[in-house]
Amino acid sequence: MMSIPDFNDLLIDKRKPIKEQLYYAFLERIVNGRLETGSKLPSSRKISEYLCISRSTVIRVIDLLKKEGFLTSKPCSGVFITDKLPTYTFDIPYKFRAEKFKKNTNYLPSLSNYGESQNVLAINNSPWPETLPFSPGLPDLKAFPNRAWNELYRKNIGKISIDHFSCSSGYLPLREQISKYLCSYRDLNCTPNQVIITSGALESLNLCSRVLLDPGDTVLMENPGYKRARHLFAAMNANIELVALKKRYICIEDLSKKNMSVKLLYISPNHQYPLGGIIPIKERYTLLNWITKSNCWVIENDYQSEFLFNRKSRDTLQGLKKNIPIIYAGGFSRTLMPALRLNYIVVPKEVASTFVNAKAHISGPSPSIYQAVLSDFIKEGHYIKHLREMRNSYFEKCNHFCSLISRELITSVNIISSNSPMDIVIQLKHHDDVEISKKLFKYGFGSTPISPYYYAGYKKSGLIINCANSTKSERECFIFCMKKILKN
Repeated sequence: MMSIPDFNDLLIDKRKPIKEQLYYAFLERIVNGRLETGSKLPSSRKISEYLCISRSTVIRVIDLLKKEGFLTSKPCSGVFITDKLPTYTFDIPYKFRAEKFKKNTNYLPSLSNYGESQNVLAINNSPWPETLPFSPGLPDLKAFPNRAWNELYRKNIGKISIDHFSCSSGYLPLREQISKYLCSYRDLNCTPNQVIITSGALESLNLCSRVLLDPGDTVLMENPGYKRARHLFAAMNANIELVALKKRYICIEDLSKKNMSVKLLYISPNHQYPLGGIIPIKERYTLLNWITKSNCWVIENDYQSEFLFNRKSRDTLQGLKKNIPIIYAGGFSRTLMPALRLNYIVVPKEVASTFVNAKAHISGPSPSIYQAVLSDFIKEGHYIKHLREMRNSYFEKCNHFCSLISRELITSVNIISSNSPMDIVIQLKHHDDVEISKKLFKYGFGSTPISPYYYAGYKKSGLIINCANSTKSERECFIFCMKKILKN
C-alpha cells in the first residue's frame, strides 16, 4: 500500500477548483508510474485528512478515475491502481480536461484526445536538454571542426543540385557515404537504396511506427526504456508490453516466454537506454533466432556505439544475419552536433520504396544543404578523424570523472555503467534522483534521472551523466556540488 507521503509535494490551491487539481494530481502520478500499477490507494479519509480537503471531493475523483479505467475496487480490500492501464494513457478523453481547455478558449473547437493530453500532461516542462556541462546527449561542441565544416558549406551552398527539393529518401551522395561507412565500420548489410535520411531520431521512429503498426498491435519494449519511443508507440494506440532487464540488458529468457503475437520489438543491444547494458554475442544469436521464430519487426536503435569502451560487443543485429526484418536506426547528433537534425534508418530492400513513399507523404525531404555538406565531410575523411579524436578525448574525461566518483562519492553512489563517456550511469543510495537532478541544475549542471524511465515495478534511483561536454575544472566542481547535495 502506498503511503500518504506519495502526495507530499501536492499543493492544493483553495482559490482554484479542488476537484480538478486532485484529479490531475492522481492522473499525472499514475501515467508517469509514480503510483505503480497494482498498488493500493490510501483510504479516502486519510487522503482528505492529509490534504485538508473534503472527503466527498476525494470520493468523486476516485469514482471518475474508476470509470476511466485507472482505478479499480476490490471487495473488502480497497481501491487499487489497475494492473493494466488504458492502452493509450495520454489519449483518454477526460471530462475535466476538455472543460479546462474550453473554459479559457471558448471560441476554439476541441482538440483531439492526444492534443488535450499534451495540453495538460506535458512529458516534461523542458523536454530537450539545456546546453550545460554534463547535459545528456551533447557532444563536446567546442571541439567540433568548424573550419572544415564551414569551408564545405561555402562550397556547397551554390550548387544547383541542392537548391531544389531532394528525393524523400535523402541526398544520394550522403546515402552512399553512410552505406559505405556502415558496411566498413559496423558490418551492416546495406546498399544506398536501403538508407533513408530523416530529420532527427523522432522522425525515424514516427516513420517506422506509421509504416509498421496498426492500432492494437503489440510492441515489446525494455523496462526501463526510452520514454519518447514509448509515447510515440502509444500515440499509435499500440499495445505496449514490457520486458524486464537482466544484467542491464533485455532478458532473452523473459522475451522467449512472451506467448503472444508480437508486431514490433524496440531494442538498443549495444547500449541499453538508460542503464547501459550490452547484449553478449552469444545471446544476440539467441535473440535473432527468437526474432525469426516470432516473425516480428525489430527497430535496432544504435545511438551510442561510436563511443563505447567495450568495442568487442559492437556487432549489430542487422549485420549478424541476412534476410531478417530489422530496421537499423542511427544518426549524427551525438557524434557531431544535435542541431544538424540528421538521422537515418536502414530498412530491408524489399520495403525501401514503401518507407520512401510514406516519408514523402508524412514529412517530405530533409533539408539538402546539410546533407550535401555532411556527405563531403565524410568523403574527405573529416568524420573518421573527428571520431578518433573525440574517442581519445572522451575516454580521458571518463576515466578522470569515474576516478573522482569512486574516490569522493563512494559512500553515496555506485557506478552502474561507464561503458560510454556520454552516458555514465550512477545509482544513488537512499536519495530521490529527480530531486538530485533538479538541485544539480541549480548549480548549472545537467543530468538525467533514471527512475522516470521505468514504466512499472521496482525503480532504481540514479543519474545519467555525460562528461563528454565537460572540462576538468567542471568535473571537479560537479563532484564538490554533488557531495554537498548528498549530505543535505
